[in-house]
Amino acid sequence: DAWTGQFFGSDTEWMPDIPGYIGVVPYRNNDSHLHDFLNRLQNHQKATQTTTPSISPASGSAAEDTTFPSLPSYAAETMVDSIVALTMAISSLNPGERADGKKIITALSQTNFTGVSGPVSFTPEGDRANPRYSVLNLPTRGKEWENVGFITPGAIGEGVNALDICWASIGCDQQEAPSDEYPVPPEQLQTWVIAVITTISLLVVALAAKYWRSHEKKKRLKTNISEMQKKMEAMKNIDTELLDLDKQVEEAKRRQASLILQRANLQEMPSTWSSSGETLVEVTPDDDQYWSVHDKLKETMSNAWMSKVWRVQNTSLWTYYSFHKDRLTMIDIDHNERHVWHGTSSLDPSIIYNDQQDGFMMQFSNMGLWGRGIYFANNSSYSDSYSYKPSENTQSDRPRSNKGEREMFLAKILVGNEIKLNRNMRLTVPPTDANSGLKYNTVTGETGGSQVWVVYENGRAYPDYLIRYYKGKRDPKRTPFETREEAVQRTKRYSNNPKTKDVLPEFKSIIAVPAPKGFVTWEYHDNGWKPYGKTAQDALETAYQSFVGTNNTGIYKVQVQGGEWVYEVDLKTFVQTNIEHSAHAKRDVRRNTSL
Repeated sequence: DAWTGQFFGSDTEWMPDIPGYIGVVPYRNNDSHLHDFLNRLQNHQKATQTTTPSISPASGSAAEDTTFPSLPSYAAETMVDSIVALTMAISSLNPGERADGKKIITALSQTNFTGVSGPVSFTPEGDRANPRYSVLNLPTRGKEWENVGFITPGAIGEGVNALDICWASIGCDQQEAPSDEYPVPPEQLQTWVIAVITTISLLVVALAAKYWRSHEKKKRLKTNISEMQKKMEAMKNIDTELLDLDKQVEEAKRRQASLILQRANLQEMPSTWSSSGETLVEVTPDDDQYWSVHDKLKETMSNAWMSKVWRVQNTSLWTYYSFHKDRLTMIDIDHNERHVWHGTSSLDPSIIYNDQQDGFMMQFSNMGLWGRGIYFANNSSYSDSYSYKPSENTQSDRPRSNKGEREMFLAKILVGNEIKLNRNMRLTVPPTDANSGLKYNTVTGETGGSQVWVVYENGRAYPDYLIRYYKGKRDPKRTPFETREEAVQRTKRYSNNPKTKDVLPEFKSIIAVPAPKGFVTWEYHDNGWKPYGKTAQDALETAYQSFVGTNNTGIYKVQVQGGEWVYEVDLKTFVQTNIEHSAHAKRDVRRNTSL
């Protein structure tokens, strides 16, 4: 048994009288606290040693065996770290897995820490990886072994200094270790033999070198000519193909621009858009759009306040979005259109709303809980953690931001046919719907307390509004009105004052547009009677005529789109219900024929 500070026992008189023995043992840690612990452990074991009965071979009677049972200390550090590593591995497993040897080995291979026996890690098979050993040196017989450093397999000169070692051949205090080659005296040859051999060797080498150089020169020349010919032919083919592709790309761009223009002329732009011609149009507190966005932001972030709201009027992106909407219609899939939140993290939102092709792009997507896709959330509080922090260096068409302000999109998304899945980071496309044989359009799930939707293609989402906001106490300079009612009252107060009549415009509705003169007009009541948009007007009148034609026994409920919301109008009660807003606000409706 060897305790702390002892190596191979203290008696070295039996060894040959040759200085400079070198050996390795399991790593011994020289830390005084560890040595103190081992000494106290030894004393404790001696104090608590037990006496076990044994049979005396002479008498056959029982005798006392006073053998001292103790733990071997030559590998105490390794044993301690092994126990610690095994404990860490087992504690990282669930209780039901702790009897599974394979799982324990897997957990052990992932364990990594610095222990009393050096850095501790393990191989996939559960063996100690790169164990550390102490290097011992015995200067001369009769002395004790000295700890001169440590080594790790594969690491050269890691923890041993040659100055600390006494070598068998060159003694102590040497800067470098001696050579490990055994000196063998060369066999002496006669002088004339050496001269002949040298001469013949030089001639053979010279002739071989001359032949080899000539052969290699011809070979390289032939190879270079062949490679040059192949490169020239390949470059010629590539140049021809590039020219063809350039022509195809230019033609495709012209065709794309033409088709987008044609589609834009045919499709109806949102009734809430202005004719300013700008892509980013600020929405002010006198507009219902402002308060609709305000209410949706505060649904899950009650301490958030909007300092700016912009409506995105990008004709190219809206055309692409409408194309996807029509595509769903053609294959008889419900649009399932929703307003959802999207944070761009470190990407400037202008990259999205100024884009003339895709807007939200898979190219900017990162790997998420449902694979690589474009993620949208129902809760603003969830997207807040991915919101963009505006800075002076990245803003081009937006005013300078204040401290603590963030930005994110309120977007439209065509959910279509959706499937709710558990988290699966290996997803690249949605699975196939067994009923239709087509892939689901969207994957949805729950994370961070919010429902999220993931699309795996461009064009199915439109950046409807860009919101700049801050959290905490409302700043009247950035957010002049706390509620919609306060904004309405301020508007009325200003409009009734001749001196301030033009300071604030008439409070506009999110779906209010001028009614055509000389026609029947469908109107809803919101601080006065206001007309629906043209598409809603046509849908309501058509449904009304059909209902009246059946003596008021046919379908009497019709859904119309108004800005960002869908409303259901009851033709019996003439009441409108916002079926998308959480409050399901109701307003009176009338069919005005007085114009």
